[in-house]
Amino acid sequence: MTFPPGGLYPDVMIDRIERERRRWYIAFTGNRLASVLSAVEAGLGVSVLPINTAEAYAVGVSSIFSAEAALNLSVYAWGSSGQVGELLEAIISVTAGR
Repeated sequence: MTFPPGGLYPDVMIDRIERERRRWYIAFTGNRLASVLSAVEAGLGVSVLPINTAEAYAVGVSSIFSAEAALNLSVYAWGSSGQVGELLEAIISVTAGR
């Protein structure tokens, strides 16, 4: 279960599965986090996702794999004032766990 190429996490997931030398194939590709989580919840496969995104779903951490290292998030913006500044501050606040 993954996002399309160029989306969130597919490269991390594929690299991790290959490092573990597991056989795999992409059974489902979804453009939305909710669709990927629903596919995992339905038992169609596994995915690499932040733990806090799965709280509303009946999914759990796989015992097959250990936790993946945290990913870095980069945010780029043309400006930092007004509504853009407010949005940037909110993103920084959420990602910093404040």
